[in-house]
Amino acid sequence: MHLKNNALFIRKNDTLKKMNKKSWIIFGILAILCALSGFYHYRFLVGLGLGILVGLLLYYRNTTYWNDYLDNQETGKYAYTGHFIINYLLMAIALVLCAKFTQHMNIFMCAIGMSLVKLSLIINEYI
Repeated sequence: MHLKNNALFIRKNDTLKKMNKKSWIIFGILAILCALSGFYHYRFLVGLGLGILVGLLLYYRNTTYWNDYLDNQETGKYAYTGHFIINYLLMAIALVLCAKFTQHMNIFMCAIGMSLVKLSLIINEYI
């Protein structure tokens, strides 16, 4: 947003929290630590893999959406709602797949995998 009196000036680099090199390293360490559960049972590893793939897809979708929004400063009337409906739909599809095929995937590891990107950003803030 840009106001003429500079009361509220938001730049893309200041507002959009992106993954830097340190965040990706933290993400990799967390993913490897969670993947060690695959030694207990392969279902954990398959669920985690699906969760990580969906989490990375959601991260990519969010960064491109907000970059486009901050560059253009305008979107359609329902663009915000449509974007998040698609995000929730992607998360729901992954969790429903894990719930439907419990013999091959673990739903809890899928949920952990989807939240690893967010968790690595939070850990990066406090380190």
